[in-house]
Amino acid sequence: MRGLPEACGVSAVWWRGCWQTAFAASDQSNHELNLAEIGGTQKSSDEKWNNAAITYWGITDVVGGKGSQRGYFVNDHGVDSRDWGTFEGKVAANDAEITVEGKYQFTGGSG
Repeated sequence: MRGLPEACGVSAVWWRGCWQTAFAASDQSNHELNLAEIGGTQKSSDEKWNNAAITYWGITDVVGGKGSQRGYFVNDHGVDSRDWGTFEGKVAANDAEITVEGKYQFTGGSG
């Protein structure tokens, strides 16, 4: 899985789930929609990214274990800077693992 933190040179992220809601759509079998806010602290050898707080908000649409995810993110580097943007990707899920592959786009920042 190659996600936003890895693409930014971050070796690990310690996640804390903020909230998530999911429901089964009745238009077809195995159709699930999810809305979530996830946050965590990034760990990296790059000082700018080490201990930066990341929060993202995403919507996932999955049918039969495959689908898409898109949303928004904010990286807070403390007093030095803050950046934000969007992401989108493909999702694949099985019993034990969820894989997300896609791209992100920085849309703004300060510092």
